[in-house]
Amino acid sequence: MKKDISKKPLNLANVDFLHRQHKLLINPEYQRGSVWSLSQRQWLIDSFFHKIDVPKVYFRSISKNNYDYEVVDGQQRIRAVIDFIGNGFKLAAESDPVDGNPIANRTYNELHSDLQMEFNNCNFDVVIMNEAYTDDDIEEMFLRLQNGTPLNAAEKRRAMHGQMRKVVETLGHHKIFSLCSFSDKRYAYEDAAAKVLHLTIKGGWADIRPETIKETYEANEYITETDPNVIKVAKAFNFISDAFKSHHSPKLKKYAIVTLTQLTINLLENYDLQQHKDKFAKAYLAFELKRRKNEELPEKKQNGELAAFTDAARSDSVPNMKYRHDLLIQEIIKDIPEMVLKDRQRGFSEEQRRAIYWQNAGKCQICKEPCTDSDFHADHIKPHSKGGETKISNGQVLCPGCNREKYNN
Repeated sequence: MKKDISKKPLNLANVDFLHRQHKLLINPEYQRGSVWSLSQRQWLIDSFFHKIDVPKVYFRSISKNNYDYEVVDGQQRIRAVIDFIGNGFKLAAESDPVDGNPIANRTYNELHSDLQMEFNNCNFDVVIMNEAYTDDDIEEMFLRLQNGTPLNAAEKRRAMHGQMRKVVETLGHHKIFSLCSFSDKRYAYEDAAAKVLHLTIKGGWADIRPETIKETYEANEYITETDPNVIKVAKAFNFISDAFKSHHSPKLKKYAIVTLTQLTINLLENYDLQQHKDKFAKAYLAFELKRRKNEELPEKKQNGELAAFTDAARSDSVPNMKYRHDLLIQEIIKDIPEMVLKDRQRGFSEEQRRAIYWQNAGKCQICKEPCTDSDFHADHIKPHSKGGETKISNGQVLCPGCNREKYNN
């Protein structure tokens, strides 16, 4: 099929009809949600009544999930019309009468029937692209057409092709964000999740400007939720959420989400941190209390390291992120002295596996059934995640079934 564009007027009653019949997809994945203020919606409706030109909208013909069209550009205008017809808001107090009929402070149902019909017959000029336009074409066009409230970095990334945006969207819905002091306005949670995942993929502190995160999206177009880096972030989010479950919310700012998640990933990889959730939460809260008290002191009496941390919280430059991480991890390790450093060798060597097999006479140490020397699991008696060492005396033979059950438990 060849790409083709047609143009036609579409009256507002029909726009509402298409929406109610689920024939018009207003909010495709690449679009942002409703972001217009009440006054913006009111003045759009006022423009129709007073015959003021309204910018055209863009549709694409589609055939999926019963929809006939999707909105490429004009979502905010269409939402305003549908909301008004549904009595979702009143017109502004400053709105002038139309043909002697008042419209100020009135909903659609409160208007004279002549005005309702007149409004229904007003038109959007619609540009319709046929189905030959690909998702990439549409996403590119959407970004180019934005000329109202500019898209922020998170909204632009939502318009990108590939799986990364979907992975970030899932992370952005994690319960960890209930611990935050900022709202999810304009996908702020996804922005924080994108920064954390970007840093994890980079393997350390890196530039987190929008253009560099965009490069990471492009380089990880086929990433999934089973990717090791995604799993690291999800585990850290889970740990932090669980740690603060029985404490007051720490009211994390966006920089704190980035710092605390990277710190948690580091500690989970190198220490038996899973055993110290409550102490971890207390250590962080104690640090924050100490830092805030330090801010209240006269400048000459302030602790230099804590003051520098506060300064570093004002910018996400690489040196600032690294300073926040290093000071905070130092404080947490100091406050949890019983935290054990994990054995850096996680898996048993082939020589150790053979010795463990002989040591246990080839029998599973749970079900006592014999195992072949090629079909057994060399298991840490004290789990590696709890600081168990990778040495023969801490190893035992388990059959695959018992090993899975122990892992699940």
